[in-house]
Amino acid sequence: MELQQLKYFKAVADAGKISDAAKALFISPPALSATISRLEKELDVKLFDRTNNRIAINQHGKLLLGYVNQMMTLMENMEHELRRSKKQEQEQIRVAVTCSNLWVGLICAFSLEHPEITLSYTTLKLSQLQNRSELERYQFILAEESDLPADREMESVSLIDRDRPLLVVHPDHPLADRESVDIRELAEETLVLPVFDQSLHRITCQLLDSAGIPHDSAMECSYMVRRSMVMSNHGVSFSTVYSSKYEEPGFRYIPIRGSGKAWNHRLFMPAGRELLPQEELFRDFAVRFFRADGQGASV
Repeated sequence: MELQQLKYFKAVADAGKISDAAKALFISPPALSATISRLEKELDVKLFDRTNNRIAINQHGKLLLGYVNQMMTLMENMEHELRRSKKQEQEQIRVAVTCSNLWVGLICAFSLEHPEITLSYTTLKLSQLQNRSELERYQFILAEESDLPADREMESVSLIDRDRPLLVVHPDHPLADRESVDIRELAEETLVLPVFDQSLHRITCQLLDSAGIPHDSAMECSYMVRRSMVMSNHGVSFSTVYSSKYEEPGFRYIPIRGSGKAWNHRLFMPAGRELLPQEELFRDFAVRFFRADGQGASV
C-alpha cells in the first residue's frame, strides 16, 4: 500500500465519480480505476460498490477514509512544522563566547537592529573549546585568539586587536589615583581572580606569572562576587580596556604596565562552510561595530 494509492482513494471518495477524480488528479479514468482496484486487492476488501457504471463508497471505504483523513491531517501538520522549524533555524544564530562582558555591546546592538533574527548566546569554558563536537553546535565563537586549540579548523576575523588588562580597584584604594601601575606592585595585594577555566582567568594568570607573583591562594569567583569584593574594598580584581566599558562605572580602572602584547579577540567560524545570509549579516555587523568603536578589524 502506497501513499499515492491512498491519495487517489481519497480523491475518488470525495468526488464520488472516477471521471471527476481523474480530472482533478490529471490522470486517465482507467489508470485511476486500476489504482483503486490494486488497493482493494491489497487490502482484500471492496471499498466501493459499483452498479451501472456508478461508484459509491461502502462501509469498508468509509472506515478507511476516516483513517486516511487523519493521516493526511497529520502529514499537513508535519509539513507545516518542518517548514516552521527550517525557518526558525535559518533565522537563528548560535554564538558562543569565552568572556561574556566583552561582547555585551555587540550582542545588544545586533539584537536591537535585527529583532527578526534570534541570537542564542552561550558562555563556554576553555575546556569546552577542546571538544570538537561542542564547537560544532555554534555558527560563531567570540574568543581571544589563544583560547581555541591550535589545531582548530576555523576561519576568523579580528574584531578587537588592541585590548589590554586593567586593574580594578575601589575609589578609596591607595592605588586609585594612579595613572598606571606596575604589575609587580600587586604582589602584596589581595587578588580576586575570575573563575578557573575562563578566558580572563587564563590571561590574568599569565600576566601574574610573568611577574613572578604567586596566585595559588587567590580567590577565584564569578563576576558578581568579584564586583562585591572590590565594591567593599576587600581586594583588587582585573578587567580589560574594552570589557570595562560594560562593567561597574564607580570603580577605578588602572592600566597595568609590563602586561606584554595586546590581546586579539576574534570572531571564529567553521572553515570552508558557506555562510547563510543571516550569518553573513552578523559577521559584517560585528566588523562594522568594532571598527566604528575605534578597535579596528582585519581578516
